[in-house]
Amino acid sequence: MKKSNMKFSKITFKILRYLYAIIITIFSVFPFLWMVSTSLKPANDIYSTPPKFITSNMNFDNYITAIKNNNLLGYTKNSLIITLSTVAITIVIATLAAFAIGYLKLPKGKIVMKILYSLQMLPIAVTIIPMYILCSRLHILNKYPSLVLAYLAGAVPVAVILLTGFMVDIPDELGEAAKIDGCNTFNAFWRIVMPIALPGIVSAAIFSFIRVWQEFIIALSFTSDSKMYTLPVGLKTYIGMHDTDWGGLMATAVVISIPAIIIFVAVQKQFVDSLAGSVKG
Repeated sequence: MKKSNMKFSKITFKILRYLYAIIITIFSVFPFLWMVSTSLKPANDIYSTPPKFITSNMNFDNYITAIKNNNLLGYTKNSLIITLSTVAITIVIATLAAFAIGYLKLPKGKIVMKILYSLQMLPIAVTIIPMYILCSRLHILNKYPSLVLAYLAGAVPVAVILLTGFMVDIPDELGEAAKIDGCNTFNAFWRIVMPIALPGIVSAAIFSFIRVWQEFIIALSFTSDSKMYTLPVGLKTYIGMHDTDWGGLMATAVVISIPAIIIFVAVQKQFVDSLAGSVKG
């Protein structure tokens, strides 16, 4: 009798677990699917009552209009240049810093980490004003360097925190063995530490990419020239005084969403491994 009850309880728990997962998946995926659906509808179908998920007139006109009339390709180019530049510089700086703090046990490294953790508690309004003043005095507002510099200020500390936690777990014996074989510090870093820390590096790169790719407040504050708008800032061009171009807005929102989804799905395993703090040789 007890075995039967235990078996029933396990089955019930399993069903509830899958049901919970299905509900969470629906709530997570449905808004994106509705966004894609809206981006493919003509205006009449968008405002139809009752609303329909799929209509007979779905097409790519909203995307074509966004490219021709709202500079969608220009916004995409700006976002790519700024995001990829920020991610590349962030990974170089953060990897070297994390190697020094976490693996080489840099003196006062714990103090540095406490400062970095503390910086994450500051609201963006506290940092955006001094960054704006700095970029203004450097005469780089409405240029790529201003946004890259502003994003580095937020992306580098987070990447250092992620990678330092990864570097700390790398066994010291690997570096000692490399030194016995004649490797200097840089060779040990490049040949031993980098391959082992790759999941952490990928995770930091993904986090930085998504954070910068979808950022709005800094991009809006540092750009007044529409030619320098990024994709998130470009969304506001669809909002007029009397109406909103929901088709074009949703088309641009889909363009914003797809790269982050593709990148995360492609390297999901490395991302999860890094967040779990695992180190695989």
